[in-house]
Amino acid sequence: MASASASWLADVFGLDVLRIGQDAAQVPLPGCAITFDRGPADRITAVVLTGPGVPTGSVAGLRYLDTG
Repeated sequence: MASASASWLADVFGLDVLRIGQDAAQVPLPGCAITFDRGPADRITAVVLTGPGVPTGSVAGLRYLDTG
C-alpha cells in the first residue's frame, strides 16, 4: 500500500519515488518530502512531512506530523 500510494502521488506531480525501507517510500515534493509507510489500516491515516514550514495538526480526518 505504501509504495502504491507513493507511486500514485509521484505520477500526479511528475516526480520520482525514493524507496527508504522495506515498506516505506518517499516523494520529494518542492519544499518538503512526504513519506508513505505501512500502518495499521488499509488507507492513509496520517501524513508525515519533512522540511521547513510543514503543516501540523489535523485536517479532514488526517493527522499531519512534522518529523523535522
